[in-house]
Amino acid sequence: MRSVTPATVALVYADLQSEIEEVVAHHTRRYGGDRDEHRADANYYFLIAYHSFDPARGDLASRVRYVIWQGLAGQARSRLRRPSPCRVDLDEAFEPPARPEPERFNLGRYSARVGPDGRRLLELLFDAPPEFDSAVREDNRPSHLRKCLWAHALREWGWDETRFKTALRRLEI
Repeated sequence: MRSVTPATVALVYADLQSEIEEVVAHHTRRYGGDRDEHRADANYYFLIAYHSFDPARGDLASRVRYVIWQGLAGQARSRLRRPSPCRVDLDEAFEPPARPEPERFNLGRYSARVGPDGRRLLELLFDAPPEFDSAVREDNRPSHLRKCLWAHALREWGWDETRFKTALRRLEI
């Protein structure tokens, strides 16, 4: 085991500083990012390369360049890595298109549009006297409702058939 002192590491670093800067510059041009951050990371990878260096496997300069390049490239890959399409939950990834809110029925606006006779029929439908309500409930078909409305308009209000049909047409029922 060789002895490692801070002075030895500083001397080796000074000898290899231009090569370290070259690797940092090349990496910054290729992958982008902050050059000072890459330089700080390169210093860390230099120490890893220096401590893991085996003279039997090659020279130190090649080892330092390799470890720094691999370390910086690994960081760039992890930053740029996208999730695998197989692991994406489609329900979370895509929101359904927004549907417009349906227009809500507004009785005030509707009754203003149907005229006074139509409003009178609406009042009868929504605030029915008990005898009219019980007559309508005997048979829940729309034709029976129409007959009950016609009988009430004829008997209670004295309407003729054309006035009643005009009011119904304005109500669109």
